[in-house]
Amino acid sequence: MYLIQIALLSVALLNLVLGLFIFYRNRIKIINISYFLVSLSTAVWSFGMLMYYRSETDYNSVFFWSKILYFAGSLVAPFFLWFVINYVDKKIEKIFPHFILLMLPSAVTSYLLYANLIIIGVNFFPGNTQLILGIYWWIYYLQFFLYFTWAFIILLKHFYSSFGV
Repeated sequence: MYLIQIALLSVALLNLVLGLFIFYRNRIKIINISYFLVSLSTAVWSFGMLMYYRSETDYNSVFFWSKILYFAGSLVAPFFLWFVINYVDKKIEKIFPHFILLMLPSAVTSYLLYANLIIIGVNFFPGNTQLILGIYWWIYYLQFFLYFTWAFIILLKHFYSSFGV
C-alpha cells in the first residue's frame, strides 16, 4: 500500500511543479494557463486519492477526501478538453465564453457532491472501503467520459489532418 501512496504523492508533486513551471514561463498565453489548470486539477486529484487511502477507516475523513477526489476529477476532464481545444486551435476568438460553457457540468457536479447526491456514504470492509453512490452518480461518469472522448476525437482529427504537412 505504501508504494501506491508514494506514487500518488510523486504524481501530485510532479504535476504541480510542471504546471507551475509552464505557467510561470509565460502567464499571458492561454495555452500555458490551460495546461496549468490540467496539471493543478490532476495534482489535487492525486493528493485526494493519497489522502483517501491514508484515511483508512475514519468515516468523516474518507467521506471528505472522496468528495475532493470526485470534485478534482470533475475538473480534470473539462480542463483537459479546454487545453486540447487551445492546443489545436490557437486562434480562438472567444475563449472565456467557451471556458464557462465547458465548466457548467462541473459546477452541477460540484453542487451534487455538496448536496450528497453523488456520494451518500461509505462502507468499510476488512481491507477495503466502498463508496455508497447516490442517484446522480452517473452524471459524474458521463461528464468524464464525454469530455475525454471529445478531447481525444479532436486530437485524432488534428493528428490525421496534419499528415502531409
